[in-house]
Amino acid sequence: ANSGGSLEKLLSRYDLKLAITDASERPVQRGAPQLWARWNAVLKVASDFWRLPLPLASDPFGLRFFSTLHQCGEEADACAMLRADVWHSAVELKELEQLEAWLSQSVLGRLRTQALRTAELQLAASGGKGAEKGWSMVAYLLYGSTRAYAQRAVASAQRGLASSALAMAWRITRLQSRVVTRRLAKHTEVARIIQWHWREKQRADRAIAEVLTHTGETLDAYHARVDRARELAATARSRVDLL
Repeated sequence: ANSGGSLEKLLSRYDLKLAITDASERPVQRGAPQLWARWNAVLKVASDFWRLPLPLASDPFGLRFFSTLHQCGEEADACAMLRADVWHSAVELKELEQLEAWLSQSVLGRLRTQALRTAELQLAASGGKGAEKGWSMVAYLLYGSTRAYAQRAVASAQRGLASSALAMAWRITRLQSRVVTRRLAKHTEVARIIQWHWREKQRADRAIAEVLTHTGETLDAYHARVDRARELAATARSRVDLL
């Protein structure tokens, strides 16, 4: 599955098409055992929100959904035992984050991931309309009501958007900072070159002033003599080249 052709073959499989199909068009074969074979298991986990009131598309490993920023039903700590950090070590949480990124970026891709997350949110907002039997019952057991799950799903989606916006703003800020730094470095280099040429001109002017003091020439006479000397030198070089 490392080659591009194998990945495209995977993503064109029947079960992935089934996962991103509207609930009303889903065939009965959704629960077929073969959908759990090999890569199908990865794809199925990310799309089984039709069966369970869980954020399997937006947060397949529950890394954020049950955090203390949300309330679960009536009690603030009712879902504390479902937090990912209760069951996994810091190393495992990091691995799960990497696996989630691989699933959304390398396996599904941005458009398929967004399609699944949108369908997941719509199902939650509808109170489980079109979900499989038992969906609402599990929602009541976990959250107290389907409405509580919908509120949690919306809050989780908004937090995800806010997190993405902050991350993008941070990257833009860092990029702008690097651009400003490079521009400042270029301007500093240009200023250094200009200052060097100005100092060289000042040094040359002082040297000419000393020559004029010794020769008693005017500045115009000095430049005329220098120009004449340059013309004679150029003529001499031309004659040497002819020889």
